[in-house]
Amino acid sequence: MECVPVVVAILSCLCSKNVIQQRAGRHCKYFDYNAKAKIEELRSKMEELRALVADVNTKLEETCLQEGKEPTEQVKLWLRTVQSFDNEKLNSLLSWQEKRCSFGCLPNYFSRMKLGKLVERRIQEVDELLRRGQFQDDSLAHLLLENIKMLPVTVAVNSETSKKKLEEIWEHLIADYEVQRIGVFGMGGVGKTTILKEINNRLKKVMTEGMITCFDNVVWVTIPKESNPEKLQMAIAQAVRLNLPEDWNMMDKAAELQKALQRRKRLLLILDDVWIPFSLEDIGIPTPTRANGCKLILTTRSLRVCRGMETNKEVEVKVLSEAESWTLFTDKVGSVVLQDPNISNLARAMVKEFGGLPLAIITVGRALRKVSDEVEWRNALTSLRGSAANVEGMEELVYSRLRFSYERLKDDTTRSCFLYCALYPEDHQIDAKELIEYWMWEGLLGDGGRIQANIWKGEMILADLKDSCLLDSVDVDGGVECVKMHDLIRDMAIGITNTGPRSVISAGVGVEKASLGEDGIEDVERISMMFNELNCLPSRPLCSKLSCLLLQYSSMASGISHHFFCHMPKLRVLDLSFTGILSIPDSIAELSNLRALLMRSCWNLSSLPSLATLEALWVLDLSYTHITELPPGIEQLRQLKRLNLSYTKLDSFPEGLLTTLSLLEELLLYRCMCEFGLQFVEELIASRNIVVLEVEFSTSRVFNMYTRSGHWNLLRSFRSGICSYGDDLGKNSIDYIGNFFLNGTPVSLPDRTYELRLLHCYDVDRLSRCLSKSIKLKKCVITHCDQMESILMTGENNLSCLNTLELGFLQNFKSLCKGLMPSGALGALKILQISYCNSLESVLNPRLIEHLSNLEELSVEHCPKLEKVIEEEQSIHNAEVNLARLKSLKLCNLRELKSIYSEEVMCISLCTITVEGCNKLNRLPFRILIDEGNQHRQPSITPPIRKVKAEQVWWDSVELANLSVKTFLQHRLELPS
Repeated sequence: MECVPVVVAILSCLCSKNVIQQRAGRHCKYFDYNAKAKIEELRSKMEELRALVADVNTKLEETCLQEGKEPTEQVKLWLRTVQSFDNEKLNSLLSWQEKRCSFGCLPNYFSRMKLGKLVERRIQEVDELLRRGQFQDDSLAHLLLENIKMLPVTVAVNSETSKKKLEEIWEHLIADYEVQRIGVFGMGGVGKTTILKEINNRLKKVMTEGMITCFDNVVWVTIPKESNPEKLQMAIAQAVRLNLPEDWNMMDKAAELQKALQRRKRLLLILDDVWIPFSLEDIGIPTPTRANGCKLILTTRSLRVCRGMETNKEVEVKVLSEAESWTLFTDKVGSVVLQDPNISNLARAMVKEFGGLPLAIITVGRALRKVSDEVEWRNALTSLRGSAANVEGMEELVYSRLRFSYERLKDDTTRSCFLYCALYPEDHQIDAKELIEYWMWEGLLGDGGRIQANIWKGEMILADLKDSCLLDSVDVDGGVECVKMHDLIRDMAIGITNTGPRSVISAGVGVEKASLGEDGIEDVERISMMFNELNCLPSRPLCSKLSCLLLQYSSMASGISHHFFCHMPKLRVLDLSFTGILSIPDSIAELSNLRALLMRSCWNLSSLPSLATLEALWVLDLSYTHITELPPGIEQLRQLKRLNLSYTKLDSFPEGLLTTLSLLEELLLYRCMCEFGLQFVEELIASRNIVVLEVEFSTSRVFNMYTRSGHWNLLRSFRSGICSYGDDLGKNSIDYIGNFFLNGTPVSLPDRTYELRLLHCYDVDRLSRCLSKSIKLKKCVITHCDQMESILMTGENNLSCLNTLELGFLQNFKSLCKGLMPSGALGALKILQISYCNSLESVLNPRLIEHLSNLEELSVEHCPKLEKVIEEEQSIHNAEVNLARLKSLKLCNLRELKSIYSEEVMCISLCTITVEGCNKLNRLPFRILIDEGNQHRQPSITPPIRKVKAEQVWWDSVELANLSVKTFLQHRLELPS
C-alpha cells in the first residue's frame, strides 16, 4: 500500500481536487479491500438464503399436499429469481483466489477493484432476496381455481343400460345446442350420480387435453337433503369458493353469486340430488342459453322436479336387467366364491331379489365378498326374502335412501296412498283404476264429492308417485293402465306399515288359513290376504280399527263364519271378488261404516242377506255373479254412488229404485237377464246425477225414446244398445241388433257415439245413412247386414274420424264408397278388415287410396269373387299407388284373387305379409330394395319386411321384384300352422 500516496500525488497534478477526491474515494477504497472477509460474508448470506428457500419449499409442499393450494405468483417469481441468482458464476465468485500482477511482486489492484464491486453488489442482492423472502404463511399459497375437478368413482359404469344413458346425456351435453337444461331422474340407488360422475371425469380428461372446448368451467354441487334456497346458495358458493356473508339477504347473495358464476363464462353447472324445483334467478344462477354457452344438468328422484326446473330433455335411469345385475354382483362378491355350484345357485336366486337396483347389488355383494360358507349365503337369501333390512348394510345404505324418498312426498295423503300399494303381492301389476278407487272408498281422497272429482284427485297423486320414481308405469295389453312397485321399495313400505298405520300383508304367498283370530291385531288398520289359497275365515276376529279388508282371489270353499264381521265397526272397504263363497253371513249388517262392498265374479254367489243397515255404502259390485234378484234393503242405500249388476242373472229391476237412489252416479246393468222397458227409461231420464250408464234396452223403440230425450248429454260415458253381441266395444259405444229404421226414420244415436256395432240390420244399405253428421265415429263393426252395399256416399257423414272398420258376412257389399269419395272421408282409417263378403270383386282403387293416407292394416279373407285388391281406373293410366303407412297385409282364402295391383306398389313401412289360400296370385308388386351392407353395417331391406307367412309351394312360384329379394326374404318365411 506504500505506492498509493505516490499515485494520488500524480493524479492531483493532472485533475482538479474535487474530481480526485470523488473518484479516488469511490475506486481506491478497494485497494486495501479485505476480499476474503467480504466473500465470507457473501457466502454466509447465501447459506442463509438457501436455507430460506428450503423452508419456503417445505411449507409449500405441506400446504399444497394437505390443503390443495398452489403457490402465489409472487412466491413463484421469488423462487425463479433465487434460482437464476444462485448459479455457477456465483459459485466461482465464492471460491475466489487473489491474483498478483504480471511481475508477481504486487497485488493485482485492478482485479481487486472489479472483485470488490461485484461482491458488494451480490451482497446487496442477497439482502434484497432475503427481505423479499420473508413470506407470511397465508401468503405463500392460495387455492387453485380449477376449471373442473376429478371426482372419485367407486363403481364404474359398465352395464349396457347405464352406458346407453351415459351416452345419451353426453350427446345432449356436447352436441345438442338446443338443449340447455337436462334432467336425469330415477329411483334412489339406481346410479344417477355415478353416471354423472363418469361424465364429469370424462369432461376433465378431454378438456385438459384440449379435445373439447365447449365449456370453460364445470362446477359440481351436491344439494343438501334438508335444502332451502339459502342453503342452496351457500352450497353453490362453497363449490366456487365464494365467501357469502351469512347476514346478507337472499337477493344480495344471488347478485354476488351470479357475478361469480358469470366470471366462469361458458359454465356447466351440475346439481346432484335436487328434491324441490327452484327459480334460477332467485338463487343467482345465470339462465343457460345458447348465446352464453352455459348448461345445467341435474339429478333427481322426481320427474316433477325436472318439469319444475323447465328442463329441455329428461333422461330416466332405470334398473339393470337380470344379466347385468348378475355381472355386477359377481364382480362384487368375487368370482372365486361362485365356483361352488351351490353358492352360485343361491347367488342367482339372490340377484332376483334385488330387482336390478345397483345400490342394493353392490351393498350385499360387498357384504358377502369372499364368503365361502354356504350356510351364510342361505341365511342371507332368507333374510332378503323376508326383510332385507336385516342384511348387512341394507338399512343404512339402501332403505334409508328409499325411505327418504317416501318422507319427501308432499303430504300425508300421498304417503298413505303410497303405502296402500304394498297391499298387493310382490311384482304385481296393479290396476291403476282399482288402486285409485280403493283410495277413494277408504276416504284417503276425502269424505265426499263426486266419483270423477275424486278420481281426478287420485290420478294426480298417482302421477306424483310415478314422477317420484316410487311406482313404475307398466305396459299391458288391452290398454289397461297399470303400475308396479319395485320389490325393495315394497319391502321398505311394508317396514313402515309394521309400525303405523299398521297393516297385515300376506298377499300372494299361498296362505291357506287366515291368521286373523290371533292376538295382536286389534290395532291393525289394513289386512291384505289377496291371491291366496284361503279355504275359510275365522269365527270372530277382533279388529276394532280395521278399515280395509282385501280377500279377493281365493277359493273360500268353506265359506265365512256367521260372526266374522261382528267386531269390525270401522271397516270401509271389503273386497271378496273372485272367490268361491256361497253366501254372505248376516253379520255383514254390523258394518255400518262400510263404503265399498265388492263381490265381482263370486261364481257361487246367488243371493245376499239384507243390506238395509249399510247406510254409508257408496259402491255395491255384484257383477258376474249368479244373483237373480237384488238383495233386500237395497232401497235403504241412499248414499249409493255406484251400482254394478252387469253380467248377472237378474230377472227384474224394482220399479222406483232409481228414484230412491237419488245420489247414484254410475249405473252398470250391461247384459243383465232382465228387460229394461219404458218405465225404466222414464225413471232413468229423471235421474240427473247419473254420469256413467251401461244398459241394454228391450226394443228399438225404447232405445230411441231414451236417445231422443237427450239424457245422454249428462253422461260422461255410456255403453248401450239392444241385445248386445260381444264385449269388445269400449267407452261411448252402441251395440245395435235389428232393423235400424222406424217408420222410415233412422234410430237416433248419441252424438258422442265413438264405437258402433250393427248386427242383422237388414234395412241398412249404407253406414253413412245411419249417422248424423255430428257423430265422430272411431270404430265400426258391421256383420250380417245383407242389404249393405257400401259404407258412405257424398253428402252424408264422411267418417273422417273412423279409425277401425270391420266388415263381415255382407252378402251384397260391393265398395267402400258409392260414387265419388267425399273430401276428408276415411282420412283417419288405420285398420280395414273385410271377410265373407260374397259380392266384393275389388277393395281399393287409386283415387280411394289417396284418402287412405293413414292405413296401417289391411285384411281381406273369404271373399270368393275378389279378383283384385286394387282396381285399375280407366281414366288414370299407370297410376302410382302409395300406401306409405301400411304395416300389415293379410290375404286369406281368396280363391279367385289374381292380382294385388297391375303396377308397382310403394309400401315403405310394410312389415308383415300373409298370403294363404290364394293360389291364383302369382306376383307381389311391391317395390323392394336391398342394401347389401358392409363391414360396419348389417344388410337391410326397404320396406322393413320381418315376416312373410305363406305356403312353401306358393312362395316358390310367386314373382317378386327380383331373385335377390326372394333370396333375402327366404329366411323370413313362416309356414302356416
